[in-house]
Amino acid sequence: MRTDQGFPEDHRALRAQGRTLPGGTDTVIGVRVGIVILPEHRWWAAEPLWRMAEEYGFAHAWTYDHLGWRSLVDKPWFDAVPTLTAAATVTSTIRLGTLVASPNFRHPVHFAREVTALDDVADGRLTLGIGAGGTGFDDVFCYAPVAAVVELCSAVLGRDYAQSAKDSGRQKKVL
Repeated sequence: MRTDQGFPEDHRALRAQGRTLPGGTDTVIGVRVGIVILPEHRWWAAEPLWRMAEEYGFAHAWTYDHLGWRSLVDKPWFDAVPTLTAAATVTSTIRLGTLVASPNFRHPVHFAREVTALDDVADGRLTLGIGAGGTGFDDVFCYAPVAAVVELCSAVLGRDYAQSAKDSGRQKKVL
């Protein structure tokens, strides 16, 4: 049995058919490897990183969606959506994604419109990760709980993104 992505659903199903996985029953078939590229470099330095990620055969490339990151908060740090949009223009096969988009400082309707344009530029290669957001530096602005953001984005984008939406338990006021 295979999923829509071509991965075996369960090694037990293969065993039931009298088949085994290469290397034994505990070996995973179809592993796809990705990379995280921090949005800390000006585009003249970041562009070759995105190209190389695709050339080296990575299946997907991600960037963080934070206002800053740990020791890099006082250094250049670029927004995830324009970074991924630029990456989409210099790549053609690698999937691109947010790791993960935060509802802390993004209005969900505007964000849904941004990622609609990004997915169009990326020719459908966007994987949108939406999470509860970080604590500390990113937690200054609060728009909505994750479940509400996922629901609004789903409504605006006309797709169901609610597969794994879970709120972190932190209460946030919807603005």
